[in-house]
Formats: sequence, structure tokens, C-alpha cells
Amino acid sequence: MIHSAAATGLPPGFCVGAGQRMESDAPIVAKMGVAYGRTGPSRFFSHHDMMRFWDRATRRAGLPVRMTCGFNPRPRLVFPRPLPLGVASDAEMVEVEFSRPVDAAVVRERLSGLMVGGMSIRGVAPMPLRRKGQVVVRTEYRLKCAAEPAGVMRWTEAFLATEHCPVTRSGKSGEKTVDIRPSVTEAAASGNLITIRVDEQGPSPAKPYELLLWFAQASGLPESAFSIRVADATYALEKD
Repeated sequence: MIHSAAATGLPPGFCVGAGQRMESDAPIVAKMGVAYGRTGPSRFFSHHDMMRFWDRATRRAGLPVRMTCGFNPRPRLVFPRPLPLGVASDAEMVEVEFSRPVDAAVVRERLSGLMVGGMSIRGVAPMPLRRKGQVVVRTEYRLKCAAEPAGVMRWTEAFLATEHCPVTRSGKSGEKTVDIRPSVTEAAASGNLITIRVDEQGPSPAKPYELLLWFAQASGLPESAFSIRVADATYALEKD
């Protein structure tokens, strides 16, 4: 059973459950944005796997993470976006709320030793003390092709010359067709790599596998001849 702080005589922001005292729903004293990369086996972690991983990592790091209150308290973590299964990234972010002051360097040091499966901490920086967090504004993808550079250049030029790129997406309300071409602001080939920049603030931003599929179909090569990763991303605070 969970009791309020007033009923137990504990300081505000604490709750009691299953015989334990947990710092929960306390005011946000500090908030950090933790930038991390995920390659290798970790790119196959689902979004729920990532949530569980960061839940355990923040606990094991011994950091004063702000918790939810209830029968199953969890660290207050925010992920600006879930990454599709199988896509590697050098620019992911998780926001962590703290109930006591913390130093960014300490947070980075403690979390770095807990990374698994190709994950790595890229940076830790303080964030404003507000409930709303960050959103992804732009994403830079690197599409690698197992083909000759001349062909890669030709397919990239064909994509740039395309006015519309309709794709079908499935959702709770059924299937719908959207045009992802307006969201691609730049595409440039170099060797067997294509750098693609996507504006994430439009109505239908391109998803990584949609881009991969377009190039596979344009080239006539199997999808396995291509791989895509997030090389960079720009984050901005969500507007109130």
C-alpha cells in the first residue's frame, strides 16, 4: 500500500510502499540531457527495452533521480523520440530529472561504466527546470550502399529530382498515404555514402526505413545492400 507523506510524517515528496521509503514526486531540483549513441547489438533494443535499461542504469549509478509515486515507482525519464528497431544512432537523448543537485561530470562518469551492447555516453548537459523537454528539430542520416559510387550518385540525383515520394503508413486509424519528399532538405552522395537531412517539424517527416526502401527500389538492389544510421540530430526545447 502507498501512503502520502502527510500520513506518514515523512518530508514532502516522499512516499512509502512495500516497506521502503522512496524519494518520489519531489520538486525538480536539477535536470540533465544525456546524449548517447547506440550501435552494435543495442540497435536492436526496442523502445521498451531502452526504457528498462535506463531505469536500471540510473538506479545502479546511485544518482538522486526523481521518481514517480505509486505501486511501481520509476525514474522520471523522457525520450524525445523512439528510434526504429535496428537503426544505429550517434545522437540519441534521454532527459533525467533529479531531486537533489548533481554535477554533469559526475552523472556522465557514473553512467559511462554501465553502458552495454555498443552504447556510449556522448555528453551530459544541464537543462531548464521545466516539465516540457526537448523535441527533435532536424535529423541527419547516413545511408550506406553496397554499390559503386557512380550508381550511388545517380540514385541520389534521381531522389533530388523527385517532387513527391508517397509512402503508406499504418496507424490506429488504419492506413494513410503521406508525402515524405518535402521533409528532406538535403541529400548528398560521397563514395558509397549518402547524407540525408530531414526536417522533423513538418507534417510527415521521413523515417529512416522509408528512405532506405526508396533507394533500394530505385537501385533495384535488395534492402540488405543498404544500412542507415542517425549521424546527427538537432534538439530544441518544446514550446510552452
